[in-house]
Amino acid sequence: MTVPVTRSQTKAPKLSPADKRKAALSPELREVLHMLKSLEAELATRQASSS
Repeated sequence: MTVPVTRSQTKAPKLSPADKRKAALSPELREVLHMLKSLEAELATRQASSS
């Protein structure tokens, strides 16, 4: 006996626009983005400690 598959079961999970952009990034761009975020966090830490 087979169970019918509903339309909602076949849909892929909805991705937010940000998730779609992340999925489209190449590994190299992901690495660059990660480095930029790390530098941004380091800069924020330095600015907070110097004031």
